[in-house]
Amino acid sequence: MRREFETYRAKNQGPEAIDWLGLYLQGRSQDRIALELSVPVKQIYRLREKVSYHAIRVFAFKIQPELVASWRQTSLTEHSLGLAPAQWQQYWDSLTPVQRQLLQLLKARQPVEAISKTLKLKPAQVASEWSKLYLAAQTLRNQP
Repeated sequence: MRREFETYRAKNQGPEAIDWLGLYLQGRSQDRIALELSVPVKQIYRLREKVSYHAIRVFAFKIQPELVASWRQTSLTEHSLGLAPAQWQQYWDSLTPVQRQLLQLLKARQPVEAISKTLKLKPAQVASEWSKLYLAAQTLRNQP
């Protein structure tokens, strides 16, 4: 699966994206990655956002969301979307009942088709809602 994502990134984002993810998965900071790739740190942050966008919105949901989220330590099932316990509670409190149900079904690893039937939504609507929820968690996670 990682190879598939690397192939996707190389085709759609270029070799820098592959290098960035490899270093990121080794635990390197954005500043260190910028130094190792000889790229301005501002460009590395943009690259991180670009990789994240494609991982979340394009690749992950369609193929294997838990795998990509696990790489980023933002898995719903293992890492509570990367939120600290207080952030998770704030996040959870901000959700509608349908959004909470969607997260519970995703956490239970229900397939999109089953979630669609349960929530009476089209699969594309489930994907769209999941993307919004994930990005909302990312926004909360990145707040100072």
